[in-house]
Amino acid sequence: MSDSHTTVNSTDVKLSKKAISWAKMSALVAVVNFLLVLFHFSYLQLHPIYQSYFPGLVKIYDPIKGIDSSL
Repeated sequence: MSDSHTTVNSTDVKLSKKAISWAKMSALVAVVNFLLVLFHFSYLQLHPIYQSYFPGLVKIYDPIKGIDSSL
């Protein structure tokens, strides 16, 4: 068996670095999206907790969710 020697030029390295950074960015966006979905689905059940710890967030998100905060 013969060893195959391949050369890597700088454009291959740059492309792979771009691909890796794109993959990292895509993974970050997917994680943030998943956390937002969890927040959205848990909002009604955990509303009192969100109200006590994050009142500013509740004030902004209640109208989006369609919750009347005057109750």
